[in-house]
Amino acid sequence: MDYAAIKTAVYTYADRSDPKTQARFDDFLKMVEARVNRVVKTQEMTARATLPTVENKTYYGLPADFNGVRDIQINNAPGELNTLTLQFLTPEQMNNRQNILTSARQFGRNEEVYYTLLADQLQIHPPQKDNSLEIVYYRFVPPLSLIKPLNWLSTDHPDIYIFGALVEVNGFVKDSQSAALWEERYSASLGELRDNDLDVRWGQGTPLRIRTD
Repeated sequence: MDYAAIKTAVYTYADRSDPKTQARFDDFLKMVEARVNRVVKTQEMTARATLPTVENKTYYGLPADFNGVRDIQINNAPGELNTLTLQFLTPEQMNNRQNILTSARQFGRNEEVYYTLLADQLQIHPPQKDNSLEIVYYRFVPPLSLIKPLNWLSTDHPDIYIFGALVEVNGFVKDSQSAALWEERYSASLGELRDNDLDVRWGQGTPLRIRTD
C-alpha cells in the first residue's frame, strides 16, 4: 500500500475526518517509524557499505541511514584472499587496547582488528593500509511521505503502518480505550515481523532422515 492508501485506511478505521487530526498524519507516521527503528532489526533493513582504509586513519564516517552494526570485516587489497571480521569493543576497552598495542602488525599476520562506535563515527584499531572496510548494517526505515509514497515496510507490511498510526491518532484525540486496542494489534504485528525474520534467517528445512534399509 502507498502513502495515500494507508492514510485513507487509517482515517476510515478511526472514523475521523476532522482537518486538525488529518493535518498531523505525517507526524503520526514518524512516530510509527521511530518505534520500528528501535525494536525491529530484520533482513529487509540490512544494507552494505564499503570504505577504503587509509594509512594511520582510525575514524571513518558511518552511512547516513545507519541504525546499528550487523557485521564488519576487512577485505585485503586486490589479489589477496584473506578477510578478517572485526571484534567489537566498548569505547573504554578500545582506549585500553590502544594503550597496550604500541605497534600494529601488518594485516594478514593473524592480527586482531577491533572497532567501536563513537557518535556518528566508526573507530578501528590498529589502522589499516590499502584494504577496505565492508560494513553490513541495519538502516532506518526510509520515511514514508507524499513525495516518497512507497517503501519496503508499506509494501510488505502495511498493517504495521495502519495499526501504529491508529495508536497515534487515538492518543492524539485522548481516546485511551481505542488507543489500547490498536496498540495490541500494532505490537502483535511487530512481533510477527520479528518472528518471520527469524524463521527466514534461521529456519530449518526438512530434517535429515537416516535410511535403515
